[in-house]
Amino acid sequence: MFIPNAFSPNGDGQNDVFRIKAKNIDFLYLYIYNRFGQLLFQSDDINTGWNGDYKGIPCEIGTYFYLLLYNDIDGKSKKESGDLELLR
Repeated sequence: MFIPNAFSPNGDGQNDVFRIKAKNIDFLYLYIYNRFGQLLFQSDDINTGWNGDYKGIPCEIGTYFYLLLYNDIDGKSKKESGDLELLR
């Protein structure tokens, strides 16, 4: 599994979306929070990533937090969490 620690949604076509890259997982739930704990993004589709917007408005440059819940190939529930940098 690859979880990027930064992305830059600036429209240049490189790293514009925060997306988890994973193989051999059953399902995935991704949650993105700001520093105040406000939920900005959620998805249960591994192919969908966060574009750095909240309700259609670009979020500020800074540190955000992710929570990732998934089942591995053996059916074991796993949890990953950490921070990521939004750059512009």
